[in-house]
Amino acid sequence: MHLELPKAFSMAVRPFQGREAQQLIEKAYHYQQRDLNPHFWKYVLVQMGEEDLAYDLLNKADSAMSSYTKFIKTIEQKSEAIDEVTLALSGIVLNPDILSIGDLNALAIRLKEDHLLVRYFDQLLTDKMFRENYLISLGCESETSLFLAILLGYRLKKKNPKALLCIGRHHFENFSLLNRLEAIKANGDLFKYIDAISYYDEAKADT
Repeated sequence: MHLELPKAFSMAVRPFQGREAQQLIEKAYHYQQRDLNPHFWKYVLVQMGEEDLAYDLLNKADSAMSSYTKFIKTIEQKSEAIDEVTLALSGIVLNPDILSIGDLNALAIRLKEDHLLVRYFDQLLTDKMFRENYLISLGCESETSLFLAILLGYRLKKKNPKALLCIGRHHFENFSLLNRLEAIKANGDLFKYIDAISYYDEAKADT
């Protein structure tokens, strides 16, 4: 199963990875893909008491602009920094003092049980897809999504230590783990909660 992690506000989903899916199917593997971004933002709105707005954004294209304007105002009014994490339209913003993977690990561990991100991932982990899939691939596009991968890994390992978590996609615009692979392997911090990084396809010129 491949998961795209939450990022900036959008109700659109990433295209299905057809080539990868076909390759796995040909080898008798079952492939699933899910973009968590719309799911995450819907969860945020519901937690803010805006269930109707979440429904409008997801289901009423004719009122999309007015709903989006209301959403912007809602986030501006109700969002606040919690434990070095701020929620904004640009996504989840981390404290600029958090610089290393070790810092990201430490933040994932010290987030309180009632933190919005912890509650979101713990609820997500009750989904049957996590009980039926033991190999989970993640798509990362930024340092923030790398933090979310670590947080998901930390929460997942507490519930299902046998599950395998792999960062399968980590190249987007100016973000990539390719130039840090040797340091990541030498340091070892990322592999406390992430089991593997796929880098072969990421190194190809056409990906």
